[in-house]
Amino acid sequence: MHGRHETVAYCYNKMKHLPVEFMYGYTTDEDGEFLQELLDKGAMYKVPNQPLWDKFQQGIGLLEHLTFDIAIMLGSDDYIDDKFIDYVIKQTKTYDFIGFKDIYFEEKGKTYYWSGYTNHRVGEPCGAGKVYTRYALECLNWNLYRNSVDRGLDGHAWNRVKKFGLLCKLASIKQEGLKLVDVKDNGSLTKLINFDPNSLTLV
Repeated sequence: MHGRHETVAYCYNKMKHLPVEFMYGYTTDEDGEFLQELLDKGAMYKVPNQPLWDKFQQGIGLLEHLTFDIAIMLGSDDYIDDKFIDYVIKQTKTYDFIGFKDIYFEEKGKTYYWSGYTNHRVGEPCGAGKVYTRYALECLNWNLYRNSVDRGLDGHAWNRVKKFGLLCKLASIKQEGLKLVDVKDNGSLTKLINFDPNSLTLV
């Protein structure tokens, strides 16, 4: 996270009841103090906000030394629900990686459904909600973003998954009845206005 305290707290409070551990990367002392007051459980690490790929990669590096079965990649402005957790637990008995082609957005009290990429990235999972088993991250040498650039991080990680031949499942949030939500505010890297209006449906 980097600022955006109201949005971060909103998303965390949507998920704090879930049987998961949280890990946040933060940049400023103010953000660290905010997280210490907010978090009931989980871990946090301080790292510069730039380069962004390194901020993400350092979190992956920390996972290598923890005991876990499944890692779910979310931004601090994303949230999931109980059904999402149940679904990925079942699916990772078979698959090494799970991605979702669609997602919900929230902005100013309204919820929108995004059906997925329609350009040259058709068939690629959206950035939020990617699920890796520990085995998958071991196969990837604990490297999703290293030596990347700050644009196209999601695509970089997806290309590594394909390169290493992991057993993948690309599912639909809507069809499976799950909740994966990206909350948009003034600090969002990708604004809602950047999406093709025809790919968004007001829910």
